[in-house]
Amino acid sequence: MKQFLLKIKPIILGVLFCLTLLFPLSAQALTVEEVPNPQQLNGTWVTDMADILSQDTESKLNQIISQLEAKNGTEIAVVTLPETSPLPSPKAFTTKLFNHWGIGKADQDNGVLFLISTGDRRVEIETGYGIEAILPDAQVAKIINTKITPPFKQGDFDEGTLAGTQALVVQLGGEINSTNSVLSAESTSPSQTPQAHTDSTSHNTRYSVENKSSLISWLVIVCVLLLLSSLPIILLIATRNHSGIKRRILVKPEGKTRTQARLHRDRSLHCADCQQQLERLDAIALDSKLTQPEKVAQDIGSIRFKGWQCPRCHPQLTGLGVHIFAYVSDSSDFDKCPTCQELTVTRKIEKVLRVPTWNQKGEQLVDKECHCCDYQEQVKEAIPGLTPSANAIFLKPNARSRVSQNLNSDFNHRPMHCADCKYPMQLIGTDDLQSHLTRPQKVAETIGSIQLKGWQCPNCLGVHIRTYVENYKNFYKCISCQELTITRTKNMVTRATTNSMGKCLIISDCQCCDYHQEQTETIPCLPTPPSRRSRDSHSSSSSYSGSYGNYSGSTCSSGSSGSSGSFGGGSSDGGGAGGSW
Repeated sequence: MKQFLLKIKPIILGVLFCLTLLFPLSAQALTVEEVPNPQQLNGTWVTDMADILSQDTESKLNQIISQLEAKNGTEIAVVTLPETSPLPSPKAFTTKLFNHWGIGKADQDNGVLFLISTGDRRVEIETGYGIEAILPDAQVAKIINTKITPPFKQGDFDEGTLAGTQALVVQLGGEINSTNSVLSAESTSPSQTPQAHTDSTSHNTRYSVENKSSLISWLVIVCVLLLLSSLPIILLIATRNHSGIKRRILVKPEGKTRTQARLHRDRSLHCADCQQQLERLDAIALDSKLTQPEKVAQDIGSIRFKGWQCPRCHPQLTGLGVHIFAYVSDSSDFDKCPTCQELTVTRKIEKVLRVPTWNQKGEQLVDKECHCCDYQEQVKEAIPGLTPSANAIFLKPNARSRVSQNLNSDFNHRPMHCADCKYPMQLIGTDDLQSHLTRPQKVAETIGSIQLKGWQCPNCLGVHIRTYVENYKNFYKCISCQELTITRTKNMVTRATTNSMGKCLIISDCQCCDYHQEQTETIPCLPTPPSRRSRDSHSSSSSYSGSYGNYSGSTCSSGSSGSSGSFGGGSSDGGGAGGSW
């Protein structure tokens, strides 16, 4: 019985593992508007909808973020979600949530959104445009890979979230002392009593409890149905393995079988007529059953023969009396003799008449000789042409292409071949490349909006210019130059307040031609601070409605980077990085 349980244990574990994969699919899909704004709920910085952070960790996060915001105004929001499926990717969800809440100050864009999606097993850190100089995307990726995902892979979300937030705070000019790193629940401020914390997170708790109840009920039903349906199969497999029965092959007691498969030592051959296990013939007995061409083929190594005999049916058989298996070699050094009708011919390449190329087959002279009869022949055979690798990129000669990706992912890992003649294309030098570029392309490459590479086909002699657009978010296309040669600068004209909107001047200049444009952009009103919100709720012309802090009234209309939360009104254009665990 113990051995039986040991054998079915891996099967049961496999079934349970498959069931766990269903868990993320059952989570309720959320929209950006349904994520509770922590600044609206209780003036904090953490929303733990996935219920993966302890109360102690939330207290530490809120304290170090509050200290950073008090020091230089930088705002960091930490959000955990079951999944981000309504939008096409966790990155898209993070960017939209960042701009919906308006994390960071409106005149500085100094916000950070640290989002964790447990169902997607993905971490996304979104940064505002104003802090990309001190927190570049490469530094964000480094923090994710070194501080966050390693603990997450071990299932420790508290450690990974806290370590990642501390690294962000330090990079943004904050300080992490020993008190913050070992902060306990009792060290929170007097205003944040356990009862107050319970009230402030009641929305998240109700959400988590209601979803968990429905998920558990659904999961129990699925587990029972799958286990009941698979129980007969599990018992059958376990019983078969436990009994130690080997897989049997039934063959006729007399005949010949030709195959290229290898011998299977864990299988036994049995007679198809009487079910008796066959006996192996020794070398002498087998040799007496083979023809002369078969003996020669076995001597030169083109075929390997095995003979089997049924001890019960053998006396009654009138023909060959045994069953012979012929295992044919897959080597190209042997051919079938037209006279002997067996693989008794050896092939030898005498001379290569024409070397194969990427677009043409080759030709060779082959000597054939039979080792059983006097057959000899010299023939010409075709040699297959060279074939590009499966991940090759085919480029048309004398053409141009444009891709939105990193140069290294294309250039270092995928070979370039000519689309016309299949020849490998050669990278041309910088000096030669410049002669094929237009002035706008040269300017765009100088300011860093694009990267350019040129490949030449040695057979067609055509040059292909390939444009890589990666850092396009800081540059804009000029209507005249038809290239990313426009740079923009923002100058604050009027700062926004809680009662009036601000104004920003955007200056666009083309670095290649004389294009110049100036336009103003409206900055939405700053949200009313929590301390003033309750006092001015009846007198202010601008108010909040709903549980997520949507603006109502007509005093402050949303601009292009508006926010509906009570953060500072910042915005993001997609900066930051992400990682999976």
